Order: sequence, then structure tokens, then C-alpha cells
Amino acid sequence: MYPDVIIAGAKKCGTGALIKMLGQLPRVAASSREQHFLDQNFHMGWHFYSDSLLRTSNWEPGKVLMEKTPSYFIHPEVPRRIDLVSGHQKKNDWHCAIFSPNS
Repeated sequence: MYPDVIIAGAKKCGTGALIKMLGQLPRVAASSREQHFLDQNFHMGWHFYSDSLLRTSNWEPGKVLMEKTPSYFIHPEVPRRIDLVSGHQKKNDWHCAIFSPNS
């Protein structure tokens, strides 16, 4: 299982609030914790990530699976790793939103 949505962002820019709000939607399964797979745990392998996502979310068929790890935003290997992990499943569109925590 690969997430449909990965949320990354600078610290204190609202990623936690965003995933909490989206997670309240009936068709969304949001991971309840930061996975840190693509930055810290990549060496653990694909099955580790998939199992962790399923354990920490209420995913079921038909739901959009998402996770958030803010540090993905600054880790230089994350874009390449996303392509490696998801390349067999689907092509990703990249979207980036930057929010100022002082606004």
C-alpha cells in the first residue's frame, strides 16, 4: 500500500492541522503519526512502510490514504525516493504549498 497523498512542509506551517482536518472526511484515511520512512527509515524497506501506514490509519478500500512528515520538505533524497517507491504503482503529480506560520 502506497499513500495517495504525502504532506510535507516546514515546521509549524500547519501540516498537522491540515491532516487532522482532512482525516475527518469519510473517504480519507490519515496516518495517525509521522512515518519518517522517506527520510529516516528508508533502509527498513517497502513492506515496513506499507505495514506501518496500514497500522496507523483507518484505511479500507475506497479511501484515500495519506500521511504527513514535515521533514520530507527539507530532505534532499525524498523526491527521488518517492519516485523509486511509487514508480511501479502510479505517476505522481508534485504540489507544494508553503505557509508562513507568522501570517
